[in-house]
Amino acid sequence: MKLNPRELLDNTTAITLAAIVHVALAGLLLFTLDWKRSADSAGSDVQPVEAVVVDEAAVSRELERIRDRERMERERRAAEEEQLVKVREELAAERRAEEERLEQLREEIETERREEEAESARVREERERELAELDEARRAREAELERIKAAEAEAEQQLERERARLEEDAEQRRVEAERRRQAEVERQRIERERAEAEAERQRIEREKARAEAERAEAEAERKRIEEAAAEAEAARQRAETARQRAEAEQERVEAERKRVEALREQALAEKQRIERERAEAEAERKRVEEEKARAEAERRKAEQARAEAEARRAKAEAEARQREEEALLQSLMAQEESTLQTERGRMMQALRAEWIGQIKGTVTRNWRRPPGSIKGLQCVVRVTQSPVGDILAVVIVTSSGNRAFDRSVEEAVFRSSPLPRPKDKTIFEREIQFIFGEE
Repeated sequence: MKLNPRELLDNTTAITLAAIVHVALAGLLLFTLDWKRSADSAGSDVQPVEAVVVDEAAVSRELERIRDRERMERERRAAEEEQLVKVREELAAERRAEEERLEQLREEIETERREEEAESARVREERERELAELDEARRAREAELERIKAAEAEAEQQLERERARLEEDAEQRRVEAERRRQAEVERQRIERERAEAEAERQRIEREKARAEAERAEAEAERKRIEEAAAEAEAARQRAETARQRAEAEQERVEAERKRVEALREQALAEKQRIERERAEAEAERKRVEEEKARAEAERRKAEQARAEAEARRAKAEAEARQREEEALLQSLMAQEESTLQTERGRMMQALRAEWIGQIKGTVTRNWRRPPGSIKGLQCVVRVTQSPVGDILAVVIVTSSGNRAFDRSVEEAVFRSSPLPRPKDKTIFEREIQFIFGEE
């Protein structure tokens, strides 16, 4: 089995400490004996030898306990590293799940967009059908006018034929006064009919001109309705997209905030557990030191030296581990805080864009195109409002070059009072500026 450098260092330290303890015990056995000269050589009485017996089994048990604690410490470190790996994997899984959820949300938005496009196509077809019916009515009216013209031409021809007949019968009319009178009456009647036919023709001409004007006006109205509908549809789609994006961003920011809070609480609990284990280890170390203090003086010195070395190493490792954990915690907290700030900024930008879009939509609905203005004009407007949305002042910052257009925009802004209020009060601005123009 291959050992990593840390385990190899720990094993070497344990073996070295065991060798030092055994050497110290041997030294104690040699130097604590009270030797006396032998009775045979000196002629004196034999004195008993005093020796201090060290329980080597107790020493072995103590060493075994030290090894167990070191082994438990290594296992605890391995468990902590494994836990950190699991946390990273969970974060990666959450990130993947978030990306899949966003992809599903994009697909739903695309489906809704296609449905709205189908609905717009249906509305356009209905409008085209209505326009076709208007064209059919116009063609029927024109056919009626043609029929009236044909009748007028026929009446004119009949009048000419009657005039020729009257000229041929002029001699007879001079002979027959009654017939002349009757012919005069007939002529007057024909003249009246001709005058009436002429009046009818002029009326038909006026009716035709009026129909033509109505047709042109209907055509212009149809184009204006289509443009207004397209603009309203585009504005609604933009507002809906911005709203959905803002809601999705807000939900994701809230989920991120909860996840960061959970990680912060987990890190705090882990830190408290490490502190408790450190306190327990310190108490255990003190207890062992107190037990060792009752041993022989030399062994106490050796054990004290070993304990001090072990304490310094443990303290250095604990401080290093604590610094690493604190640095990791600070890094995670800084990353999450930066993510929260970024997401909040994006959400606020989306909410502000939605609010400005609502204001522009309200002004657009209240705008009336001035007579004679051309398409494609736009101007920059600065609006000063009260906290409740009442219009206080309107200034054209950049003119469109058409005074009538600029004046119509100012009037549309005043007609829009009070303006829509933002969903979030923190993005409210007393003075806003936007570009108004026909899209």
